[in-house]
Parts: sequence; C-alpha cells; structure tokens
Amino acid sequence: MVLDLPAFGPFSLKLSGQVQKRDGFIKVVPNPYPQAFLAGPPSGDRTNDLDGKSAMVQLRFHPEGSAFTADYMFDYSKFDQRPDYAQLVRVNKNGLPQDIFDPNSPGYAFGGAFFPLNLYVNPQRQSSASIDGNPLYERSRTYGHALTMALDLGDATIKSITAYRNLKWSDRLDLDGSPLPVAYTGRDTSFYSWSQELQATGKALDNKLNYVTGLFYYKEKAETLGPQSFFGGGSAFQSDYGSHTEAFAAYAQVDYNLTDAFKVTVGARYTHEKKDVRRYLQVLNNPATPAVNLPYGSVPDAKYNNFSPALTLAYQATRDINFYARFAQGFKSGGFNGETNDFRAPTAACPTGAIELCNPYRPEKVDSYEIGLKTKFADGRVILNFAAFWDEHKDIQLSVFTANGAASSIVKNAAKARMRGLEIETVLHPVDALTINGSLAFLDPKYKSYIEAVNGVDTNVADNRAFPHTPKTTASVGADLRVARGDWGRLNLNGDLSYVASYYTFPYALVTANPSDQNANNTRSKGRTIVNLRAAVSDVPLGGTKAEFALWVKNLTKESNPTNFIDFGPGFGGLTVGYFPDPRTYGVTVGVKF
Repeated sequence: MVLDLPAFGPFSLKLSGQVQKRDGFIKVVPNPYPQAFLAGPPSGDRTNDLDGKSAMVQLRFHPEGSAFTADYMFDYSKFDQRPDYAQLVRVNKNGLPQDIFDPNSPGYAFGGAFFPLNLYVNPQRQSSASIDGNPLYERSRTYGHALTMALDLGDATIKSITAYRNLKWSDRLDLDGSPLPVAYTGRDTSFYSWSQELQATGKALDNKLNYVTGLFYYKEKAETLGPQSFFGGGSAFQSDYGSHTEAFAAYAQVDYNLTDAFKVTVGARYTHEKKDVRRYLQVLNNPATPAVNLPYGSVPDAKYNNFSPALTLAYQATRDINFYARFAQGFKSGGFNGETNDFRAPTAACPTGAIELCNPYRPEKVDSYEIGLKTKFADGRVILNFAAFWDEHKDIQLSVFTANGAASSIVKNAAKARMRGLEIETVLHPVDALTINGSLAFLDPKYKSYIEAVNGVDTNVADNRAFPHTPKTTASVGADLRVARGDWGRLNLNGDLSYVASYYTFPYALVTANPSDQNANNTRSKGRTIVNLRAAVSDVPLGGTKAEFALWVKNLTKESNPTNFIDFGPGFGGLTVGYFPDPRTYGVTVGVKF
C-alpha cells in the first residue's frame, strides 16, 4: 500500500507499507523410523513459511523558491518465520572410520546405532519432513533513518547524506535434516551502523566537464551469540564473537568531453579502515576445558589503506552507436574470522594463541578490464549491447566450511585467479504494446594459483580446486504485453525465464582420497531454469485512488535442482544437506495507491 499525500506548505509526505504472509512449503511429520529412538517429537506443522511486515515514511521539506531541499526517510521491517528446510541429501555409508552413522562401523563414541541418518537420505526434493522437536525459527527486526540535505548553487550542488541502521537477528536451525539431535545451532545477533557523507557535484567549462567529489565516514558494531549442540549434546558449545569497524574514504570523478563524440572519465577512491574483534568459546559439555575469552584489544587492530583508480574512454560513433573501454581497480576489505576455532599455544608473534585473529585475512584486489558496444536500431525499437571483460584477482577471500569443533568456517587468501566473460543484452519493441528483453552471459574462471598446506608444506593445488558460484552460462528472457487499455485501467501479461548452468558451491577439492571428505562434486548444483508468469490489471479507478490486481505463478515448471549445499565433512560422516528453490506457487496481489 502506498499513500502519497498532497503537499502542505513546504512539506510533502509519502507513506508505504507491505504485509507478506505465506504458509510453509514443507509439512512436518512424526518420525517414521522406530529404530531412530533418539528422534524427538515434531516441532510445529510446517516450515519454510513467510511472515513479514514492513513500512516506510518519506518526508520532504522544500520551501517554495528555495535552493534547499531536505529528504528524511524511516523504514522498519519485522519477520518471524520458520527457516528453509535443510534436506539431508547424502551421508557416507561405506563403513570407513570417518563414517559415524553406519551401524556396521564399530568403536565410535557416536555410532550409527544411535544416529542412523542414512534412513533419512533423499536427494530428491521432499514436500514433507521429520525434523527436531527443538524450536525452529528466524526472527529479525530492522529499522533505519536517513537524512539527505541538498543545496543547489546553480553550477554545483552540495549534499549531506546521513544514515543509521539497526538490526536484531535471532535463529535456531536444525542443520542435519532429520529428527535426530545431530546438529542444532543458533545465532543471536545485534548490529548497528552509522555513516556520514559530504558530496559536491557540478558542471564547468561550458558544461564540457562534470564532476563529483566527496568524503565518506562509516562506523559499525556487531555482536553474535552462538549456542551450538551436536550429537545429542555430546558436543555443545557457546560460540560468541563481535567486531567494530571504522572507515574513512575520499573519492572524486571527472567526466570531460574532449569532442562532441569523445568523452574521458577519470575517477579514484582512497579508503582507510580499522577493525577489531572479540572471541569467546566455551565447551559446555566439558567444564574441565577452559573457555577461550579474548576481549576487544586482545589482538592488534587490522588496518587497511587502499587507492583504487578508474578510467573510461567512450566514443559516440553515431547517435545510436557507442563504444567504450574501461579499466578499474577494485578493493574488498580484509578482516577477522570471528568464528575461528584455531587456538594454539601463545607465541611471541601471537600472544593470545588465536592464529586466525593474530593473522587476519588480507584485502582482495582486482584489476578489471572491459570493452563494450551499445547500439540502437529501427528508431530505438531494437537495443543491442555487448560487453567483454577480463579480471585479474589477487588474494581471493575464500570461506571454507570445515565443521570442526564449534561448526565454523575458515577464511583464507589462498588464490590468484583470472576471470573473463562476455555479456549480451537486448530490448525489443516490435510494436508499442510489446516489450521483449533478453540477456546471455558466458563466464570462464581459472585459478592461476591456489596455495594450501599439504603435509605441512605449502603447495599449489589450483588444478584440484573448484571455483565456487561461477556458472559458465546464464541467460534470461522476458516479455510484457499490453493486452488492453481503457477508462477501467490497463491489462498486461508478462513472463520471464531465467537459466543458470551448473556450478560448484564451495572451493573444495575436485578429487579426494576419502568418500567422507569435502569433495566439490558432492555440493555441485546442476543449475536450474525458472519460469514465472503474471497477469495484472493496473491503474483501476477506485474511489479517487488507483488499484492493481494481479494473478501470478512462480516456478511454473517445478524446477527442483538444489541451489545450495552444506557439506559437514569427515567429522560428520560426509553429512550433506541441500537447499531447494521454492516449488511452484500461485498467488494474488492487490495494491492500492492513494
């Protein structure tokens, strides 16, 4: 719902809100296997539901005839729902020592006789599931304030942009996809950030030169409390961490028209960041094990400085044909892995013994080269654009889930890589009532090096590591048809199809010696094709307002290939869960704009 009120004096006000509610896709059923005697009763009747509310207030102050404008925005959202089902798609049942779930594997503290997960394995999408009796939920509350003040000085505009955000998040997750108490984790997170930006934009030299320059300051604090329980409480942890970040940046960009057809754009950004971290880890089921308690200041702050330039050359060959070439350097900040479980004896280099905290991961940097062509034909009824790029990455930040101790990930700068690709996009208007759009992209990633310790020796294993989340081909096509229009409103039919080729989800080894090891092929998505359709009647007069009524269907063809996985590795007998796209759903949307 949107309420756009008439201006009252120098003020104008816009209110909007949304309510989202959906029953869960997965029906929760009682445990069907009596031999799994540790299984708990079902928790609730469904999961994968949606229950959210959001609202926004936008207030503008602009005195008539004044060069000053102030825009204030407040947004608020709240969600209280049950999480996506982590479906068990694999465990290792071959009786090797790493297989803790096979009843034929003797001599393990948590043997398969207690946790026969193999009973629940199903690689195909399920519509019903038996899961833990522990509470399962995802709850969040987010709000933010933003104030933008602008002063128009004619050839220049001065802006002040102030923003504050606050988040609280809490969840409890059953990560093993069964009613057995194998992996139950939670997070209770609080976060806030504050930023201030001063910006100047303008024109000069008879409008041949356009510029933007500014200063930016950012500050945030985040805290997470993480209760974790594994194997019925046989392994239980309180895993907490927090961080502070403070950043400052200065940037500038200039566009200069050397001729009517040739334009040069030069830009740069300087960034300085400082971060610190705290870590608390307690083994709850072993009081004799001392807790790790590293408060803020226990390890040196991580500090980063970066200067990133950019250059673009654009040539307007004709009114409808534009060539461009671009070079830019990118910077992704380094930081601490607050989840680390790597605690060793203190040394002179690391007095706390927290190896990953004493050695934070480095920034990731990229040199990006791109050339492109933008064209229009048939009086603008055909738009066709091409772009080719070549990126050189250094110190790629890779998050690798290990499931060791308090199930955590490690973040490392293991790799250098080359990534190149080609993108094609088009928009067609064969008739006024019909718009067709499409895109096609090809991606070719390759590690140039991937350094990892093998038997204590740093080794280049680039030929045996997967590149995560890089499908070689992606494509999409969509169409919007205006069927009819009149005093009663407008009827449109539209649809879209998106295709994603297969891809790996983790940078694991492609070939492993042990069936329970984390192998990239065990968590490879086959890709997917999603088709959505929608019919809408909009601009319907309704008592001085306008309404919209829409019927829609999502995932028309019932695409069911998993989109993501979690592989718990040998410590959990190769336990792997998959997350599937939403099934085919139908719906009705009603909107009113006042």
